[in-house]
Amino acid sequence: MSAIQYLKKFQKYSLVVILLYGTIAFIYKSSKGFYKHPERILKYDMTGYYSYLRLWFIDGDYRFNFYNSKPLQSFLVATPNSKNETVQINKYSVGPAMLASPFFLIGHLEAAYSTKNTTELASIYLFWVAIGIILYAILALLLLRSVLLQYYEDKVVAMTLLLFAFGTNWFHYTIYDYMMSHSYSLFLFSLALFLSFRWYKTAQWQYMSSLGLTCGLIAVTRLPNMVFFIVPAFIGVYNKVTFLERIQFFIQHWRAILLGILSFMLAFVPQIYYWYKATGFYWLNSYAANQERFYWFEPKIWEVLFSYRTGWFVYTPLAVLGWFGLYFLYKQQKQFFPIITLYLLINLYVVSSWWCWWYGGSFGMRPLVETYAVLAFPTAALLHYCSAFRVKKHILNTIIILLIGLNQFQSHQFQYLMIHWDAMSKAAYWNIFGVAPPVSNAFKEAHYKLLVPPSSEELDRTK
Repeated sequence: MSAIQYLKKFQKYSLVVILLYGTIAFIYKSSKGFYKHPERILKYDMTGYYSYLRLWFIDGDYRFNFYNSKPLQSFLVATPNSKNETVQINKYSVGPAMLASPFFLIGHLEAAYSTKNTTELASIYLFWVAIGIILYAILALLLLRSVLLQYYEDKVVAMTLLLFAFGTNWFHYTIYDYMMSHSYSLFLFSLALFLSFRWYKTAQWQYMSSLGLTCGLIAVTRLPNMVFFIVPAFIGVYNKVTFLERIQFFIQHWRAILLGILSFMLAFVPQIYYWYKATGFYWLNSYAANQERFYWFEPKIWEVLFSYRTGWFVYTPLAVLGWFGLYFLYKQQKQFFPIITLYLLINLYVVSSWWCWWYGGSFGMRPLVETYAVLAFPTAALLHYCSAFRVKKHILNTIIILLIGLNQFQSHQFQYLMIHWDAMSKAAYWNIFGVAPPVSNAFKEAHYKLLVPPSSEELDRTK
């Protein structure tokens, strides 16, 4: 039996996609070798997340004095402690460090027997953290596959996974800027969806306990992602009858839910412990120290979706398919339509309301990466619809393949600073569209003149 015949018989296309992703991801990681250059990884947000690992397992310094340069210290903010003394604290959450810690410890074990210098030792830790994030991405794909196969055929699931694995900025935040929180969050979203489906199917307490812990990790990884909790709570609810049935289910299994709440709180222990050790307070809004906040009455929805700076649909056009797919999701799996649509709208509003709507240095709209776990449902619905029509299927598949290529190409451009992290303009975007790096210095100089950095009014929104 040939490999093609085996795939057709056992419908394993989706597993092949995951295997392909894992292979390419590991090859990329090895060939690019970013972990060998800590200065390219340890900066700004990523230093903030990574610094907890050094705090916990190496230095034990709650003031983070082991970082002595301004880019490395950018995660620190000044705030009064319980004694009204000004102290420096890490404004970022501990969630990514918690998830990375098993792999950091493997690196710690290797480093203990190494004779390398300080820079080379850092690359050992970053190598294992990089391996970890790829494994989390593979697990996310496996979890999404398990859930989607309950409702769609394997070929549709395979194309859905292929689309999100290679055609979105998730790939960038797994391979390149892998110490950011977003790929960790996408794994946690996928795990929460998997556990919630198991919980409602079996009502076994261990699924509720695991779901509670997973939701706690989601919150302690990126607090605004708590809006996602409405999805596992009400997935499958689409009318008054199913809503009342869900409430009755919660009441009937209140003991398991209580256990889930306790598991949720357990995930916050490392964060609360850090806050207490650093300030004497058990709870803290670390972003308030810099007056960073949400502007609930001034959401920048258009900019988040369509701006040339970091617009979601500009740099991840395949995300549009998921929104079109909502119509077909309603037609095919009506029970998922209300809560998924509600989540996508509320989350878009929350993301658009943050003072820095372009989210600093970003390839595309990075806070929406974790949304792909939910967007996979309507995307699969659209693909399922088109699969019944030969011409439509071929047209859509062609579009997907072309846009996967565009995403990979632009991610490559981003590494060469041809796509700027926060200053892209319409003129700059089309100036480098289709231009393969590296480019001449003359081209760079002309291109940089087309960039439009955030205005003083945008940067002053915190004041």
